[in-house]
Amino acid sequence: MNVTVLLADHAQSGLGGKMNALGVGWARTGTPLGSHSVILFAEVDESEVEVCHRLTLRLVDEAGNPVSDPSGGPIEAEADLVVNDTFGVAGIAVNIGAGLPLEPGVYAWEVLTSASADLVGKRRFLVVEGAVTPPTAEPSAKQA
Repeated sequence: MNVTVLLADHAQSGLGGKMNALGVGWARTGTPLGSHSVILFAEVDESEVEVCHRLTLRLVDEAGNPVSDPSGGPIEAEADLVVNDTFGVAGIAVNIGAGLPLEPGVYAWEVLTSASADLVGKRRFLVVEGAVTPPTAEPSAKQA
């Protein structure tokens, strides 16, 4: 199994395996974190279609250590995934509430599966002090 992990401002799983998302692809945010979504696109081999896979999504720091919430518990979520499609792809959106006070630094959302101890997906992101203004792309002007 291979899982592609993306970050978005908001995402929702749609009908027919589609993913509806806004603000996809960011890798820099401020602290405390705003609400956001972690999108998981899982690709499985033919032998793994129609099999229930338990996925664990966890937040880790740059050294790979699990990050704890303010009450001391790990920041993680679990989901059961069954890929029914013969092409072997399925998507999940995990929505995270606002307010997590992370220290500035590099973090990652990691995905593991119960079938093995191997990491099957990962997305790194940078947390900076304060609010983050998204980068803007200025259209280039043609010279006459």
